[in-house]
Amino acid sequence: MLAFIRIWQSQDELTFSQRWASYLTLLTIVGLIFAGVTFRNSILFRTAFYQDTLTGISADYPFNWLIDSSGDYVFRVRDMQYSGFKTTIQVSLISIGTDVTTRNVADRLALSRAQVLTDYRVVSVEPFYLNLANTREEETQSVLYTFVDRDRSPFLEGLSAVVIGLDVIQLSGNQAVIITFRADRENYDQQYPLFERFLLTLNF
Repeated sequence: MLAFIRIWQSQDELTFSQRWASYLTLLTIVGLIFAGVTFRNSILFRTAFYQDTLTGISADYPFNWLIDSSGDYVFRVRDMQYSGFKTTIQVSLISIGTDVTTRNVADRLALSRAQVLTDYRVVSVEPFYLNLANTREEETQSVLYTFVDRDRSPFLEGLSAVVIGLDVIQLSGNQAVIITFRADRENYDQQYPLFERFLLTLNF
């Protein structure tokens, strides 16, 4: 920074060639910074494709996240780079009746979450506008909540993290699609854009 100031302070003392060399140096620095940011973003936002032929659900998820489809959900991906709670995106299906509303599903979820999540608290239940694979926008409902995750590692016993979760509910025929995003409170705002990009590629 001091070198940058000195360059500009001494412009009157420079020859024409020296002045242009200074300009080119500054442009090169700006270009390298831009290239570095572009390369970093290409790595951070790189994705992999997932498709479940049985349910018809497909989406692009962050490339370096761990994918799992062996639980009571269609699939789940987690960011394993953090030592604490792993940021998670999950898609689940719930069978419903013909007269069930998104609010009914939200209440059902709240009851089930309260039984398995420590200190579960619903923060809000609000409308949510879901753009499915950039083809159509639909108004549905979301549930924002918090809970406490306790680390089960014997080396980290007693440590816990406050987690923010978001369930987006979309009715599809006789099923409700539950799209879940969870992250440590410290990382939620930083990683939420990854969830937004995920939603833009989601199709079912």
